[in-house]
Amino acid sequence: MKRRNQVFALTLALGLGLFIGSVAMAQGGAANVAGTWTLTMTGQRGTFEQTLKLEQKGDAVTGTITGRMGETPVKGSVKGDALTFSVTRETPRGTFTMDYKATVSGDTMKGTAGNERFSLDFTGKRAAGGQ
Repeated sequence: MKRRNQVFALTLALGLGLFIGSVAMAQGGAANVAGTWTLTMTGQRGTFEQTLKLEQKGDAVTGTITGRMGETPVKGSVKGDALTFSVTRETPRGTFTMDYKATVSGDTMKGTAGNERFSLDFTGKRAAGGQ
């Protein structure tokens, strides 16, 4: 009987610990992505860089991305270590949208950018002191 009570107490404690940990992760587990990032990607025209400036409030992300096509607003979200945002630009050929998806780890990120026609891999590095 004593052994059964010990096993029950241990199981209850482990279950409670897992529950509390999952609640804490759900409430405050979003990666910090605020700051200035340099994104590097390679396309048909070679390797190029873009500057991504992000502000973060909870899991909502806003900012700008600057590159060969000028500066454009971005809007997205971060859930855990997954960052997603979209960039919509007006071009002589019409409206052009790129969807970015990345996994963030500290001051680095790695992901893909693209739309229904193509996809490019990219890496990102946050500027020092950019958090």
